[in-house]
Amino acid sequence: MIPNIYRYPLDLTGASRDNYITGEDQNIGSSVVRAIAPNAGAFFGSSIEIFDLASNKTLNSTQYTFQFLHEELTVKTGREVWGILLVTDPSVSANISLSYQAVGGPDAVPYTTLAAEIAALQLDSRSVSFSNITGFPDTVTPVPHMHWIGDTYDWDYVVTALEICLNAMTLSEAASYDSVLTYIDQQKGLYTQNIANMATQLAQHIANYQNPHQTTLAQVDAYSSTQVNTLIGVETTNRQNADAVINSAIQTHATCYANPHIDTADDIGGYSTGETTTNLATVVAALNAQLTSDANAMAAHIANDNNPHQVTLAQLSGYTTAQITTAISNGVSPIATQLANDTTAMNAHIANRNNPHQTTIGQIGAWDTADINTLNTNVANHIASRSNPHGTTAAQAQTWTASQINTQIANGYTSPVTTALNSQAATINNHTGNRSNPHGVTVAQIGGWTYAQWQAQGNAQKGALSY
Repeated sequence: MIPNIYRYPLDLTGASRDNYITGEDQNIGSSVVRAIAPNAGAFFGSSIEIFDLASNKTLNSTQYTFQFLHEELTVKTGREVWGILLVTDPSVSANISLSYQAVGGPDAVPYTTLAAEIAALQLDSRSVSFSNITGFPDTVTPVPHMHWIGDTYDWDYVVTALEICLNAMTLSEAASYDSVLTYIDQQKGLYTQNIANMATQLAQHIANYQNPHQTTLAQVDAYSSTQVNTLIGVETTNRQNADAVINSAIQTHATCYANPHIDTADDIGGYSTGETTTNLATVVAALNAQLTSDANAMAAHIANDNNPHQVTLAQLSGYTTAQITTAISNGVSPIATQLANDTTAMNAHIANRNNPHQTTIGQIGAWDTADINTLNTNVANHIASRSNPHGTTAAQAQTWTASQINTQIANGYTSPVTTALNSQAATINNHTGNRSNPHGVTVAQIGGWTYAQWQAQGNAQKGALSY
């Protein structure tokens, strides 16, 4: 029996990196056509790469071909799987290197190994009768096939007819030639019919699947379905029993936690109990010493108030005293200047007696000269009216009559109306000329600040700029 020598797992995908063979050197000799059986057995044709070690070039597909197509593997994989590589280009050197994807599994056995195993077999040269052949199937499915003409017989009549034809053509006798042609036509008709009949019979024989030769299972040394089922049952039972024994032993061993292999701590690269205790004590002591040292260093560092990290004002985004003083000065200087300018402007405004706000008499609810003149005119007209528009009697008005008035005028008394008008005109003139803020208008009412407010705001800004 051929030993199980394959080393690559079965891969029907053609993608496993485990089955990719590269750098397989082969010496193929110098023949015109050279055959190579790759060492890993059956391979995917599309994966082959051949490198000529002499020319340092990779062969193209016109320089090689394949032989021995594995039909079963080709069907299973959907890709062509071959057994032999043929280098057909005689210009390729004798030394080449192969890279290919092997199918693996049982088909990884190379043909060279098979040939060596066959050559080593002790073959029995004794004759065997057909009836004693074992492993022959009950029926053999007929398929169309060719035969070498030397393996056939009964061609004598054909040879005779050909000789007659040759003689007729050689002698050039018209009558004989015609007879020969007639004979040929007759024979052709007969043979054509015979061939058709034989073809029909052969087709019927080929299509006969009812065991026309009455071959038995015993003749082909095969088992019946009953025998096969029995053998399968026996083998299944034996395998199941053996598997049960193995599984039981494995389970017992797997669940054994009593150190079945008698392993020691040294065997598994570990420490014994004493070594572990000693090593742990040493580690703990070293850790405690280091922790104590680190704690003392940290406490001293925390208590250090002398800027141990050498932090600078620039790192804190701060200012020095000089920078702060300069910033305050730069900030206060424009404010002080603005306050001085505003104070001057405010004092000038307060001293302005030329109605800087352009206040009108109407805005303060007073009468202007025109209004007073109109009133004076109306009053004068009313007073001058001597038609007694109210029909008032002197007695009703508690006044005097015309003669009495004339007398009073003559005596130097001033008219009450004139006196009132003169008094009112004087009041208006006094108010108009008053520049002492008679209405009590405040700075807030005109949208400004008092001097005190300006001073307070300036001090507040100065305080905000202080460090």
